[in-house]
Amino acid sequence: MPAITVVIPVYDGEKYLTETIESLRAQTFRDFQAIFVDDCSSDGSHALIRRYVERDPRFLLLNTATNQGSAAKSLNFAMPYVAGDYFAYSSQDDLYSIDWLSEMHRTARDSGAAATLPDMVSYRAGATGELTTISGAAGAQVPSISGREAVILSLDWKVHGFALWKTELVRATRFKDFGIFADEYTVRELFMACETVAFSGGTFFYRQDNPQAITRKRSVGMFDKPYNCVMLSRLLSTNGFPEELHMREIDRAFTHLVGLQVEELGSPTSDTQAFRDAAERRLRGAFEALKSPDARQALARHGDRRSLLLAGSYEQFKTACRQWTLDTPSFLEDWRRWRP
Repeated sequence: MPAITVVIPVYDGEKYLTETIESLRAQTFRDFQAIFVDDCSSDGSHALIRRYVERDPRFLLLNTATNQGSAAKSLNFAMPYVAGDYFAYSSQDDLYSIDWLSEMHRTARDSGAAATLPDMVSYRAGATGELTTISGAAGAQVPSISGREAVILSLDWKVHGFALWKTELVRATRFKDFGIFADEYTVRELFMACETVAFSGGTFFYRQDNPQAITRKRSVGMFDKPYNCVMLSRLLSTNGFPEELHMREIDRAFTHLVGLQVEELGSPTSDTQAFRDAAERRLRGAFEALKSPDARQALARHGDRRSLLLAGSYEQFKTACRQWTLDTPSFLEDWRRWRP
């Protein structure tokens, strides 16, 4: 039985996949299993992975019958095949220092922590100058923090979520799959279930220069962002976190909803009707979620006009969004600069 299982969801990842796999094969820690979930790729990803599987018995290739469309669904698809006591996941274009697995595993065993975080570097090939790094707890080099502290720090990326988890914890929690950002939401649930989150050596290189990454290109999935923020606000509220934290997520949900709504009203003519319909279903779902009494109360602190935008029907909201942003011309400029 391997000590660690690394799961990598794959969809049309051929451009960067060889570099990622070679980074995994270069690990000084050898006792791992790597599961690749090919989510109906249309490029050469399947054949590329198959070549590695044929010469490395630690590698396993799974194929979905239909496109799952999100990392969370692919991760859940892989769970019955996960054999390691510890679990990590990565995108198909990320990279790792050669001691990534060894340092996380050593710290996890020594500390007994259910989650172990290496350093994370926002990586761009050929970038000059200092790269953005998330190390320790908001830069503080401490051996560990509580799971609840990790939840709070993760809201502003003062800790990241690319952890080595105890597999039993991941099996019990499972990845929520309500949208393409649901794996980020699930990380907060996992942190909350941890008594201790430890910090280790090793580095996870989080690629930022792939324009085809699912969270960067224009896609229907981008319209999941408002609902993801609503779900996170509910998680924080239900579990007794400070009120200002779940109110802030409601505010983020509202900001994303209005910004995306106005963007969609002026969407490119190249968008298909199916794309527009799918985007609208997601925006409508977030709108309905924000009409809950708790969400309305959170928005009321920003003034009646924001709350009133949610008082009527979804069709009335669409009309009001355009007028509201015309009256507040800096909103869209600020939103485009701020949004992840």
